[in-house]
Amino acid sequence: MAQYTAHPRRQSITQYFSPLCINSDFINALKQLHNDGFMLAIYNFKDTPDTKRFMPYIDIIRIDVNEKKSTDIFHKFTLLKKYKKKSG
Repeated sequence: MAQYTAHPRRQSITQYFSPLCINSDFINALKQLHNDGFMLAIYNFKDTPDTKRFMPYIDIIRIDVNEKKSTDIFHKFTLLKKYKKKSG
């Protein structure tokens, strides 16, 4: 595992774009960063069969509302409830 300096959880956010390939290495890396106190964010959230594998480690979900219809935005927020994520 690579060495890195961990910053306090509230001072550091690591953002990931929705990955094309979710494998065990990716999940393990997210889990390690999360356990080490990093706050993890994902951009361009998509509900896929693999999503449930990494969602336990995601703290922030970024949804771009500028390019979406209101029904699409509502659908995204509804999906967050499925993963027990809060919207703010």
